[in-house]
Amino acid sequence: MSSFQFKKFTIQHREDVFKFGTDAALLATWVDISNSSKVLEIGTGTGVISLMLAQRNSSANYTGIDISKNAIELADQNFETYPLPSKIKFMHSSLQHFYPEEKFDLIVSNPPFFESSTKSPSELKNTSRHTDLLSLHDLLRHSKRLLTPTGTINLIYPVRYLKEIKAICQELGMFPQQIVFTRSNSSKPIKRVLISIGQQETIAQEQELNINGNYTGYSLPVFKMLQPFLLKL
Repeated sequence: MSSFQFKKFTIQHREDVFKFGTDAALLATWVDISNSSKVLEIGTGTGVISLMLAQRNSSANYTGIDISKNAIELADQNFETYPLPSKIKFMHSSLQHFYPEEKFDLIVSNPPFFESSTKSPSELKNTSRHTDLLSLHDLLRHSKRLLTPTGTINLIYPVRYLKEIKAICQELGMFPQQIVFTRSNSSKPIKRVLISIGQQETIAQEQELNINGNYTGYSLPVFKMLQPFLLKL
């Protein structure tokens, strides 16, 4: 067991649950949480994204689901020591079998995407980072089922999947609202895409985001995003 200390809370890690990283930090600080009242995190893992979102908006109700019992146990442990006002519950469930009474106006997920890569020795960690049990199509299809008419699902994904995401959206009657292409710096290739998807027909706003820079190692936009959370900032 290891831990990661934020400015206002601490999360515990275990070897069988995928660890907090840059992707989760970017997603949790980029997504617009200001007007959300019911938020769902798919594949919650340690619970860190829900905890970060709750720091940004303590009035919303948060639900985190994960197919791993160990992940939910760990998320519950992290919530037990969470010192900020919040309304969060973690549930052991697959997305495909999750049928809550109410719908959500915001869904977030740092989902599995290493579909064809070599899997880790840990079976539980495999389920958190591979698409065997949750395909991209299922992720978007079931998210649409769980969204309010004006709600959005917000993801971070390798940029190579963007074409597939757009094709699935077209099939399902969903529309990218915002797309942010991220890379280490301007001399490096784009690796990830932050994308917000809804059911309102629109032309997606696109922009680029460099992660590294002169502000304690980060670019100014990323510094501003992470500054409320990371001790070194």
